[in-house]
Amino acid sequence: MTTVWLHGAGLSGASWAGVAGLTPDLPGHGSEPRAVTPTIESFADALLPKIPDRLHLVGHSLGGMVAVELAARLKGRVLSLVTVEAVPTVHLTRFSTLAAHIAMGLFRLIGPRGVAALSGIGQPKAVGRHIKPLIAQMDRGGMEDALTAAFSYDARPRLPDVTAPALVIAGRGNPQTHRGARLMAKELDAPFELMKGGHILHIEQPDALRDRIRKFQEAQS
Repeated sequence: MTTVWLHGAGLSGASWAGVAGLTPDLPGHGSEPRAVTPTIESFADALLPKIPDRLHLVGHSLGGMVAVELAARLKGRVLSLVTVEAVPTVHLTRFSTLAAHIAMGLFRLIGPRGVAALSGIGQPKAVGRHIKPLIAQMDRGGMEDALTAAFSYDARPRLPDVTAPALVIAGRGNPQTHRGARLMAKELDAPFELMKGGHILHIEQPDALRDRIRKFQEAQS
């Protein structure tokens, strides 16, 4: 069965190196044109014609939000859902809302190249080498669309519509996502697991992450 792997904001399908399945670019990323509107719903609309009738879904960060939206819509077509470092909304607390506004303001000030220059700070060297060129090549409008979509989406009303077995994974080294990821796991009646690493788990711990996802998917087949 085909797995569709959805990447995070500022990255591309190429960030899922070594996986088996489909790794489409989200709107405004890689070679894909921008979405009609900067929303998670519009991103999901753009992906619908490109995915198979039955599939496993895996989404990282922004891609996790899109994966939840797709799983809520497609129901029986989705055999399993795995989110990695994704939260249902960035507005769980006043602090997270403030952080979102600061992030958008900073992006508007320094643009994709500036964000790329800062993106490696505090990250393992392998992560910096991977994400910096991907973010730097982003179109300013495409990147702003991705941030706007993530900051405006609230998956909580959609979670009851997700019928597929789910697994929620977060990086132990990035506590900013833990509260939201735990909430999503609870609402999905899904296991919540912490793995060694930070936000870019699929670069920090690619083998361990792929192995855990593979085992979960096999259990649902």
